Amino acid sequence: MKSLPQTSFHPPQHTLLRNKYNPILEGYLLKQGQYFKLWSRKYVVINHVGVFIYNNKNDSVTKLPIGKMMLKDVQLFLNEIGNAKSRKYCFKLKSKESRVYNCEFLLASSLKEERDSWVTKILEGVGEALLNGIDYQSRKFRRMSA
Repeated sequence: MKSLPQTSFHPPQHTLLRNKYNPILEGYLLKQGQYFKLWSRKYVVINHVGVFIYNNKNDSVTKLPIGKMMLKDVQLFLNEIGNAKSRKYCFKLKSKESRVYNCEFLLASSLKEERDSWVTKILEGVGEALLNGIDYQSRKFRRMSA
């Protein structure tokens, strides 16, 4: 009987990101679309590397994120104004890195406390990323995850 050659399994990089840096906070938020400005429910994961957006929780384990932003590049803006065109408890994440394709996320929660929790965790993550120089694209991270 002929045996199949041994192959090693290499998980995709997004799986390495999720497993290497356990989530600081994850859950569902509303995200405004980039072009049509419609709000939809997305699964958001913050870890020590970045903010990752998925269509749902299952996708966060099996698929690439539909949006991502490295914490070292994040600028955060709060929006307290509730009107017909925006949500009441919004916050905007914008990338300082101009080469990033999807460089702005407008996110919203239904409760002020929930929004404040997300903002606090993002700010803590940004501080840690800047102090520790965490960047998943750096050679240091690629060596750690190999």
